[in-house]
Amino acid sequence: MRALVCLLILLPAAGAWGQSDDPDNAATWYAKAIQRFESLPPQILDTIYAYDWSNPHAVVTDELRLALAQAQPILRMTRKGSRRAYSDFALDYGQGFELTLPHLGRLRNITQLIRTDAIVRLHDGDTSAAAAELATLYRLAGHVGEDRVVISSLVGNALFRAAEGITQIGFDRGAFTSADSAKLLKAIKTLGSNDPFDFVGAIETEKDFVVEWLRDKYADPADRLRMFDQFVSESNELTMIAELAMVDQTEFEGALDQVERLMDRVVEVFSMSDPVEAQFELHQIGKEIRRGDHGLLAVILVPAYSKIYERMIQAEELITERTARLEAIISGAATPAELANAAVWYLRAIQMLNTIEPTRRQQFRTVVADPGQPIGEERAETLTQAQAIVETLRAGSQKSRCDFSIARRGGPSAIPSYLPGIREAVRLLLADAVRLLQRGETAAAADRLVIGYRMSAHLAGDKVITASLVSHVMFTALDALAGWALAQDAFSDTQRSALLGAVETMSRKDPFGYIAGITSAREQVQKWIVSSAPRISGEDTPRARELVRGLDGDQLLYMLIVRASPADGGKLAQSNSRDSLRGLDDVISLENLTLALTQAQDVRRAIESGAFDGLSDRAVPEIANVRQRLASARADLRRSVFSLKTKPTLKSAPAK
Repeated sequence: MRALVCLLILLPAAGAWGQSDDPDNAATWYAKAIQRFESLPPQILDTIYAYDWSNPHAVVTDELRLALAQAQPILRMTRKGSRRAYSDFALDYGQGFELTLPHLGRLRNITQLIRTDAIVRLHDGDTSAAAAELATLYRLAGHVGEDRVVISSLVGNALFRAAEGITQIGFDRGAFTSADSAKLLKAIKTLGSNDPFDFVGAIETEKDFVVEWLRDKYADPADRLRMFDQFVSESNELTMIAELAMVDQTEFEGALDQVERLMDRVVEVFSMSDPVEAQFELHQIGKEIRRGDHGLLAVILVPAYSKIYERMIQAEELITERTARLEAIISGAATPAELANAAVWYLRAIQMLNTIEPTRRQQFRTVVADPGQPIGEERAETLTQAQAIVETLRAGSQKSRCDFSIARRGGPSAIPSYLPGIREAVRLLLADAVRLLQRGETAAAADRLVIGYRMSAHLAGDKVITASLVSHVMFTALDALAGWALAQDAFSDTQRSALLGAVETMSRKDPFGYIAGITSAREQVQKWIVSSAPRISGEDTPRARELVRGLDGDQLLYMLIVRASPADGGKLAQSNSRDSLRGLDDVISLENLTLALTQAQDVRRAIESGAFDGLSDRAVPEIANVRQRLASARADLRRSVFSLKTKPTLKSAPAK
């Protein structure tokens, strides 16, 4: 981003911009909102900023509600501004690099108020007000892009992503009605689907005002020597500046002409209809700049436009996708529940499950271990009291979409924090199924197994090796109890059919998602090695990639464990985390996990020094036996399907 800052505009903490009193100009209202914002007491802002909107279990306190109430005048003014047709902060482009854009930082701060207010309203079930806040944020994002400065377009894109984050939470919860969706769609359509934050216009504008400003301001070689004092930090760039100081005005103007022609070419590439071809061209331009094909000024001035282009294309894709989903709800082609995320319900169930005392949760294992043994009154009472959790799990299992990435913000990615809870939830379902089988309530017992099978299928789509392992272990535990009940001829044909339908939601090609999880892990490890070792470049990069291609599932899981930062590795080693991971004691070896963590620093040091050749031959502690479980995955699924299709003729003893 250093080169980007050279070309773009500084965002100081203070400054002034041209202000308008025109009520039809959004900037008029935004300026008033900013003025009101700056009068808020710091403690009010601290309270709002401290709220973790990404945490679905974050508590909305009375203090937060009071703080948001005091921020409402700011939000109302911002809402008024967002409804205006245009925004013009009367920027003086003639200032060139000396132009300041203080409104951007302040509008980003106001965005945090809007985002928090929207999520609290979602929490309260006021989806109409939440949708109105998000519509404000979408329109504000579009207005920021009207500055015709690249940094403003990037900020507009960032505000859009902030709105999208909360909108997705609403979708995940199945919260937005058709009327709410109409509000959101109307606001999103103001952005357009082609270059919604006007990156092309910004590049064209900057080309004109920056080149002209440089031409006028730095005609004198002595001035050119001081031109980039505040930007240049690398010795090779200091050399370039010295070279620029030595050229005459004709040569300097020639360098400016080169930059101008280059930026014209960039504009043409941004306007291409084929994103793949455009990205290729931008990468080529980057290589040419580094080779010096476009002169010294281009090396210093022109940013990595390929990254900017990526953000533009991502925004276009997000808008297209969001528009399609909103239109589906508005037209009735899909219901909010159909687009909801099962993971929201599963995470809610885990939170509920954690309120049960650990000693009582331990009883689930005892019940499942011997389904023929009467469970007793105390265990039956625990299970009866847990029926709200069962209902929450059922609601999640009935959703078609499940995306656990909402719970993977931060923390070690090798063993996501929700896995022990998901495993424990299935133990609850199994124990409750045993209770119901012993009471002769076979339909309800089959229902518990159906929920568990669907949860296993959902978790299989997580693209995480340890999630695949947990999905597989859950499935085999469910199958063991189902097999025992089938041997007792407990289930009717209708109930067997329901169980079979749930089992067949599992992919035949990649049961439990091992292949997808290993593929994702391979990409993560490869990226880590290539980016961590300073010696890996040129011909070394294929060598590193070849190494990673040769790693199997167990080696990749080991590498993901040791890849974690020291802080994240420390989290895994902490006693409270270890206690949580004990819920996965039938999935991973805690002893070997600890051993891997003790080796992590040495492995990271070897990779960072470029000495990674021996990693593929390294004997790694077997954390989860991925190879063996992967080899048995398809057979386990086929066996389950066969047993459910084949009616037993002989009762057998309970499984041990």
